[in-house]
Amino acid sequence: MSSQYKRKIKVVTIKQSFYELFSENHEIMRIMGQEAKDRPCLILLKMKYKGNLHTFAIPFRSNIGNAPSNTYFPLPKRAKTKDRRKHGLHYSKMFPITEKYMLAYHMGGDFRKNL
Repeated sequence: MSSQYKRKIKVVTIKQSFYELFSENHEIMRIMGQEAKDRPCLILLKMKYKGNLHTFAIPFRSNIGNAPSNTYFPLPKRAKTKDRRKHGLHYSKMFPITEKYMLAYHMGGDFRKNL
């Protein structure tokens, strides 16, 4: 397999300084969620556009409501998942991010057991 097709999966959390960039934009904070600041995100999507590589973070969410099934990747329910809600990677909540706003997410404990 050539290096072009190697996959690297990264789980991160986003620095508070990223969310502060949008503190005046209530629509973006509503879409991303005020509670998102400690949420792990999977860096899954990298796209090349006009010669530049762009990275997108896709958040793990524990309580996805009535979202269409093609807007998230379902995962097993967690302890925090409420009845009639779903847990998964929510594509419609993804956002562009750069390395300077990423922190390593240390998986263990609750995250590993319940993901």
